[in-house]
Amino acid sequence: MKTGMIQICLFVFLTLFSACGGSAGGSEFGNPSRPVIGTVVDGGGGSALKKETGDSCPADTVIAVDSLGNTTTAEIDSVCDFEFDLTPGKAYVLSFTRGGVFVAFLVVQNSSATLESTIFYLADGEDPVHLGEILIADGKGRPANEPARQNDRDGNGRNDYDDDDDDGDGISDDDEEDCDLDGFLDDDDEDQSDCGSDEEEDGDDETGGEGDILQVDPRNGENNVNLTEEIEVRFDCTIDSSTVTAVTFRVESGGDSISCEFESSDSELSCEHEDDPFQAETTYTVTVNGVACESGNPVETKSWSFTTREEED
Repeated sequence: MKTGMIQICLFVFLTLFSACGGSAGGSEFGNPSRPVIGTVVDGGGGSALKKETGDSCPADTVIAVDSLGNTTTAEIDSVCDFEFDLTPGKAYVLSFTRGGVFVAFLVVQNSSATLESTIFYLADGEDPVHLGEILIADGKGRPANEPARQNDRDGNGRNDYDDDDDDGDGISDDDEEDCDLDGFLDDDDEDQSDCGSDEEEDGDDETGGEGDILQVDPRNGENNVNLTEEIEVRFDCTIDSSTVTAVTFRVESGGDSISCEFESSDSELSCEHEDDPFQAETTYTVTVNGVACESGNPVETKSWSFTTREEED
């Protein structure tokens, strides 16, 4: 009698487990995964050929970090290939290391309307995301295949790169905001504790409110930034370039400031400083205060910080 009851209970459990999407030896219960695959190649010599067995790869480990700081790690094999399973429905930063030392971030283009980013979104899907050969040079790894072109987040038949509203929330991708400037758009950011309480009150330039900063690069909290890395900012309005000065756009560390050569185009602004590079292993804070839109409306005052990498050999 006991044996019969155990068999019945086991049958019921397995039936419910199967109905909920569980599988023996598969992904975490109720949390399906999607493979991400790539090959790292050394771009220092200008060759993007896949490394042969026995050659040295530019990295030996790849690390994925989501917006909550959860990490997934995979080893890069002797022919420089890697594969690991990530949970879809999340955004990730991918970094590459060698011997425990930082080598590069994966740098992607999520759409033609946004800045380059070290963060990509992984949508649901049965097919693996094939990044192809990832050319590593100057602390950046650029994939042959953009992940956004392999995602269809809202299931409308258009890949996310070409879809102007890839999550189907009614907000154009180039209007999506990152309130804490950490690189994770608000819709994808599971930790917005650093966002101010007035984020919803700013409005936008078209409705007479403050202009918003939508995206920055380097992002807030980023580490291992190159010493001559250009600072880029994307706004929700066309910028009045006459309001961009060393006073209204400051890049500082302690009492020292970086001298910028400003370039602006419509809603994007950049600070180039090859003649005044960052110091190694130093935290810099960028402050925007006093910049205005062409309409005359002020841009919100905002600051963010990042830290530079070690001195390169």
